[in-house]
Amino acid sequence: MNLLKRKWMISTIAIVIFSFLFLSTPTTKATEQQYTTSTSEVYVDGKKVKYPVLPILKDGTTLVPFRETFEAMGATVEWDPKEFAVFANKGNTNLKLIIDSTTAQINGETRSLIAPPILYKGKTMIPLRFVGEAFVGDVQYDPNSKNINITMPKYAIEFFAKEQGKLTNVTNVQNVIMSGNRRLLVSDNPEILSPTTLSGDNVTLSNDIVMVNQSTMDHRVFGWHINQFDEEVTVGITIENVSSNTSFKIDSLKGIKKITSTGFYDLDVGLPISEALLDDRLNQINLINEPIMPGQSLTLDSFLLKPNELVGFLYDLTVTKESGNGELTYVIRTVISKDGSDLTAIKSSPINLDHKNPHPRGVWSSSELIATLPTYNVNEGAELSYTISNGETDNLFNSATSLITPSIANKGHFGAVYKIKIPYINHFHEENTIRVRLGSRGGLYSGTVKTAEGIFNIPPLDPMKDVVKVMDYQTTNNEGIIELDIVHAGGSSLPIVINIITLD
Repeated sequence: MNLLKRKWMISTIAIVIFSFLFLSTPTTKATEQQYTTSTSEVYVDGKKVKYPVLPILKDGTTLVPFRETFEAMGATVEWDPKEFAVFANKGNTNLKLIIDSTTAQINGETRSLIAPPILYKGKTMIPLRFVGEAFVGDVQYDPNSKNINITMPKYAIEFFAKEQGKLTNVTNVQNVIMSGNRRLLVSDNPEILSPTTLSGDNVTLSNDIVMVNQSTMDHRVFGWHINQFDEEVTVGITIENVSSNTSFKIDSLKGIKKITSTGFYDLDVGLPISEALLDDRLNQINLINEPIMPGQSLTLDSFLLKPNELVGFLYDLTVTKESGNGELTYVIRTVISKDGSDLTAIKSSPINLDHKNPHPRGVWSSSELIATLPTYNVNEGAELSYTISNGETDNLFNSATSLITPSIANKGHFGAVYKIKIPYINHFHEENTIRVRLGSRGGLYSGTVKTAEGIFNIPPLDPMKDVVKVMDYQTTNNEGIIELDIVHAGGSSLPIVINIITLD
């Protein structure tokens, strides 16, 4: 064999061997490692997820195949081989994860990961808890069965369909009044519970000091707090009888509380509260059926918060005089304990306000607002828009009207029902259709709406981009009133717009 032919054969063999090795190697971004196999089975809403490869453990985190997991949660998935990225979508949540990256994106916002997604045995493995909570699932580990159970959120009420739209020529609503006599206590400041905002292990967050010469008093307590201590804390609601000779009972205590650590506060806390309030689905809470005597205190409810968990709650109750000739005199408090102390023993004045983060705190004489819009002329067909929760003309929950001081205005009307009346006139007495829409003005907004047609949730709306159609109202009479109730689930004091137009 001559030298030229021998060199040609050696080169050919080398190419074949190289090609074999290249084609036999998985196209991963890093050399595949060995991981501990997890013995946990994964269940989504009680149904076992069947995986092509077993879950594994990495950096103390359970990683699972992505496609089966997302589809079990009801999300659609897509794989980008060029970017080595996983995309998943469910409802208004878009998730992006990149192989070997310790950050992910939720609706464009960057979030840190304890363990990155990896390629393992030809499968893309993703961190289970992170993706479960990203889609507002409740992820729990059962130490007895070693299983991981994910419960996806279930809203009792349908969502309005979101549409593209920009509402312009907006004016502030003017004719707004307080209605009803259910006192509103708002406990949202300090929103962040941390060593910076709190001093002491057991403190009062907010309170309502009551002294009335009547036999009953209705109350609503709304709270919103985030635990940023490195330990568990207990948040609760208490009531103390400070009368010298009058006893009372707690009648009809009902409420709702929601806790999350996902950061999707509006979806997994705000909306369940707003829809439960408008749909009259607050949970009945049974207390001891005994009078609260002078000097006695009672815990109405309490909740254990882990680090980085947020709690939102809303409770309605009625205090009824049981015996005695004096006034009803008592204090309702929201309190926090870091050492597990008896919550009823916390009787201090409320902690200082956090003015750097001016979330609301105060007490107001009503938990309901009524806004009557100017009469809409159907025959003119003009498109009109009005801003509510604008922090200006309809800000009746302000510091001046608060029954306690110091306080910070509740511009977002949290814990309150906002009742809107739209009077209309139809001069020609012919049937027309009035369309009512809602849109966000200043930031991401969500909430719940009650109309004559039913109760519906508002999905998160991007400002000046998204709208929802609330109703198409048929004007069968020459005049009338369109009514709707709104409870804000999220959006701070950011306004929402009511848009009215006559259809051709």
